Amino acid sequence: MTNLGALEFEELVTLHEVASVLQRIEMVLRIKTEISKYICELGAEGRLVSMQLEELVSNIEEEAQMLIRDYAKDVAHAPDAVLREMKKLSSEEVLELGSFLRVLGFSASASMLEESVSPRGYRILYKIPRLPLSIIANLVEHFHYLPRIMMATIQELDEVEGIGEVRARAIKEGLKRIQEQVFIDRHI
Repeated sequence: MTNLGALEFEELVTLHEVASVLQRIEMVLRIKTEISKYICELGAEGRLVSMQLEELVSNIEEEAQMLIRDYAKDVAHAPDAVLREMKKLSSEEVLELGSFLRVLGFSASASMLEESVSPRGYRILYKIPRLPLSIIANLVEHFHYLPRIMMATIQELDEVEGIGEVRARAIKEGLKRIQEQVFIDRHI
């Protein structure tokens, strides 16, 4: 996720990176399901394992939904439906990146993996505190892609419905802070 975030700010994302992240998310979700079964069997003895599992994968489904909103070929693809499709993949299909391109609405050819894509901005904008999803949706609808949102001036952001000058400044500062943090995390 950190590497993907850095690539998003550098405008170097390919479908290969997106499919790889979705593949890992699906693997983690399957492991979570498996461990949850064991926790149920442990009963009260599984409390510590349950807390650790929750800490490790607490927001992975939200991250996945935002990632799907960013990269689904068709904006109308519902993130929940895509996650259900990923869950239906067989063990062999999970190992193929093309499977994840298909659930996002792309063709699964090898050449597609190297196709460059731009995020819409949901995942990064969602990390800005006190920025509701409805405002994020307005931003994405207005600017279409994260690079355009990043380049927008405070006045241009202010023109979007639901965003005043104060919120526009908070968005600019939030994006700058997230970008710096992503690059720091990437080098650690």
